[in-house]
Amino acid sequence: MRSGIIVSIAILAVAAAGPSNAAEYPWLAHAATRSVATAFDPPTGFVRVPAEPGSFADWLRHLPLERRDAQLVLYDGRPVVDDGGAAAVVDIDVGRSDL
Repeated sequence: MRSGIIVSIAILAVAAAGPSNAAEYPWLAHAATRSVATAFDPPTGFVRVPAEPGSFADWLRHLPLERRDAQLVLYDGRPVVDDGGAAAVVDIDVGRSDL
């Protein structure tokens, strides 16, 4: 089981769709199938804006997301109770500390 950060994402302007030149995510043990940039369309009336390849914005926009059916645990191994309030869960190892 992996620990994850639950994120609610409000996107006003997001990266252009397509492959990223962002650095790899060394904590991943598998290839990412979804990212923040590919999972969320910009709201009606907004456009995707480019992010400089290799920038922090590019890195954030291409963070890998957990599968929708992934079992999520807190830093101490307790299961996360899904209240349906999260838009997505970033697939990131947060270690064993209470952040």
